[in-house]
Amino acid sequence: PISILRSDLDTEFLVVEMGAEGIGSIEYLAKMADPDVGVILKVGLAHVGEFGGIENTAKIKGELATALRPDAKLVLNADDSYVRAMSKTTSAEVTWFGTADEANYRASDIGLSTSGTGYTMHWPDGTSESIQLNILGDVHIMNALAASAAAQLLGATNKQIREALESMQLAERWRMERVLRPDGVTVINDAYNASPDSMKAALQTLAQLGRLGSRTVAVLGHMAELGEFSKAEHDSIGRLVVRLNIDQLVVVGDEAKLIHMGASQEGSWDGESQFFSSIDEALDYLRGILSQGDTVLVKSSKSANLRILGDKLTEAAK
Repeated sequence: PISILRSDLDTEFLVVEMGAEGIGSIEYLAKMADPDVGVILKVGLAHVGEFGGIENTAKIKGELATALRPDAKLVLNADDSYVRAMSKTTSAEVTWFGTADEANYRASDIGLSTSGTGYTMHWPDGTSESIQLNILGDVHIMNALAASAAAQLLGATNKQIREALESMQLAERWRMERVLRPDGVTVINDAYNASPDSMKAALQTLAQLGRLGSRTVAVLGHMAELGEFSKAEHDSIGRLVVRLNIDQLVVVGDEAKLIHMGASQEGSWDGESQFFSSIDEALDYLRGILSQGDTVLVKSSKSANLRILGDKLTEAAK
């Protein structure tokens, strides 16, 4: 409601995020905002403990689809089975994005470099072109596709959308925020928030950078709001680090210790896992091991405060 109240007679476009707080919360906000265009990105494990399971998460997010007017537009992820099902519950006109063949806004030939993420954009008019984002990670391509669809439904041209995407330097503070230090160490601070899905995506990006020749270091903390799924998901992340062949794992905070234990129990691994209870201890250790060419990912939920560690790492060589 606060975002809506900030608009005035000069406001041409208003973009609002609808934060979910349980059954009925999105419906309440959607009726208040009465969107012309709604966008549903995905249904994942974020907040799964708080909402009581992924099916409830899907139900809550689906309230936006149900609430839209018949003359509104709904942008849906063609790659997500939970989101695809929402097309059956809406009276709005549906536009699809994703990598699936039927997507109206489709990405192919996705590739990662040290400077960003590129892909081929397939537009609804049948044309295609290469787009290079200055942001790391495949997940941001899905965000870019969704934004492209929404923007074009509101009148933007292919050219305007491509230029806007390629000129964007940062998705948001502490979201895959990349800093190249003067000593040649790259720090990726992605510690604004974390869920099992976003943690896996960030680690996969780090592993891809490792295959480009960089030594990789994952600095991981607690994932909040997982409830009964917390133990299994933290253990799973530790094991994933091993399977992705990340060179060094540093786990910070007692609530995240199961990540360290999972990695340690996974078996054969050329890498190494270290656990520290405090941010200061982890920072001292990292300052002693990092060298030119290393890439460091810092990832946790906001409550773990690892974004502060990430900031201190970027300042370490100044």
